[in-house]
Amino acid sequence: MNSFTGSPKEKSNLFLQGAINTANKDIEDPEVKFFFKAPLNDGGTFCGIIDLTAKYGLVPKCVMPETYQSENSRLQGQIISTKLREFGLELRKMEQGKKKPEEITQEEKDDVKNTEKSIEEQRTKKNGIIASYAKNNKIVHQLIDLALLQNGMLKGAALDSFLKRSVDLIK
Repeated sequence: MNSFTGSPKEKSNLFLQGAINTANKDIEDPEVKFFFKAPLNDGGTFCGIIDLTAKYGLVPKCVMPETYQSENSRLQGQIISTKLREFGLELRKMEQGKKKPEEITQEEKDDVKNTEKSIEEQRTKKNGIIASYAKNNKIVHQLIDLALLQNGMLKGAALDSFLKRSVDLIK
């Protein structure tokens, strides 16, 4: 098995979550050292093998031999591990610097509310512009309906309109 059995994204997420969960422990703590020693480590547990087998299945090597990429992933793993360690340290600093809810001032809470309100106003404005553009644009309607059709959500009168519009656009 190479070092990338399973998803590197899943292993990365596990490491980064571990960095957050242990942020308030000393960097020399055995648990913290464990996470930072091998960020892409799968832990080597029997449960891990069961989970990987259930998720990805097993194929005999005689049916699907190793590829160059699967046998030569060491450098990639080293690069990803180095970046994960950097990100893990950054996340620890961020987590350690977080304020407790009781430490947040009313002014900061109001600022967050005003920012959220401003974002929502901009989102509404953007949606209005898009809606007015799409209102009389057959091609935009067609694209939206194609997405709905692909997801099995276009039915009845909307499906009839889509078919008629398709014929008109082809002419």
